[in-house]
Amino acid sequence: MPKSLNSQLISMMFATKRAFLSSLPKDLSPMNFIQAEVMSFILNNKKTLSKDLAEHLNITPPSATSLVDKLSKLGYIKRVPSKSDRRKVFLHVTPKGIVFIKEIYKISQKSAEKMFDLLNEEDKKNLLKIYKKILNNFS
Repeated sequence: MPKSLNSQLISMMFATKRAFLSSLPKDLSPMNFIQAEVMSFILNNKKTLSKDLAEHLNITPPSATSLVDKLSKLGYIKRVPSKSDRRKVFLHVTPKGIVFIKEIYKISQKSAEKMFDLLNEEDKKNLLKIYKKILNNFS
């Protein structure tokens, strides 16, 4: 029985993700990308709280706290208590974290160039438009 078109699309999405991840240096783990995404979110959203991170990543608050703990131990982020509300603790990316984000970005750009090299500019724009359309459907 032939696969439905939707099943084929889902299979291709997973296969594309696996291909991208396998094109990365072997010492780089998928967790590095999650860490970089977390720190990018914090950089782009001033006054980020752990609960904001949990909502963004669609994970539980305890899972977000665990991620924050790990990044804090690595020296990539720091917790900064609010001056106006002692119950709030904001997350900030450290200079070491910024260096890490830039390195991950550089590595992922090389892999993305390899992955998308066969597409012309119009194809890339169309693919981006399709991805945005799909993501907006979930918002």
